[in-house]
Amino acid sequence: MAKHPPESILQARLHELMQRQQLSHAALSRMAGLGQTAVNDIMSGRNQSPSNKAVEKLADVLGVGVEDLTSRLALSGTTRGGGDDRAGKAGADAVPLIGVAEAGAWRTVSPLPADVQESVQPARSRNYKSFKHFALRVQGDSMNASRPPIGDGQIILCVDMADAGLEITDGRVYVVRRTRDGGQSYEMTVKRAFVFRDRIELRPESSNPAHKPIVVRRGKDEDFDGTRVEAIGLVYGTYASLE
Repeated sequence: MAKHPPESILQARLHELMQRQQLSHAALSRMAGLGQTAVNDIMSGRNQSPSNKAVEKLADVLGVGVEDLTSRLALSGTTRGGGDDRAGKAGADAVPLIGVAEAGAWRTVSPLPADVQESVQPARSRNYKSFKHFALRVQGDSMNASRPPIGDGQIILCVDMADAGLEITDGRVYVVRRTRDGGQSYEMTVKRAFVFRDRIELRPESSNPAHKPIVVRRGKDEDFDGTRVEAIGLVYGTYASLE
């Protein structure tokens, strides 16, 4: 389950937009009408000079202009036209609330771009302050017995694993994204990692016995059922507003 942090502007922007729209590499490749591994080749650095046509197709699917994938201004958060400064007004500590983490709830990947409308302003991770952060709203009881408990309706705060170049380590809590059906459906869940010589177990900590661990062989990206598994966020805390 090795991670490859973005190196180029194109890689960084693709990673950001795929994360925001909850698209896998395979799903974006398919929707853009490119080869099955096209996006993965770009993100891994195997293809460092994708064609202009390929970039145009990716931009079209993601609902942005080509310059939004290749411009250094876009990477720094400046959008086309420069007229919308809401992100700046929200403050440097604003963290986007990108969706829901719910064990066992498989959702269909939408072909339409999705704007992130909500954000929270928590304290950022002390250890990974300069890297991308995101938040998710927890649904269900898969981690209600953890210490401290992560209960239904709570907002969890995460460091972006790929951006920070992080690997799974023993005992930490992670947001795990699983995809199946060639990337057409996905599940986002929260699990605690236990690392062994030959495998990684991503375990629920729940009062509900229906929740089961996800087991992945070391060096593999799939569980024993053939479902692709990726740790996308290191959970460093929860958020509560008094407003």
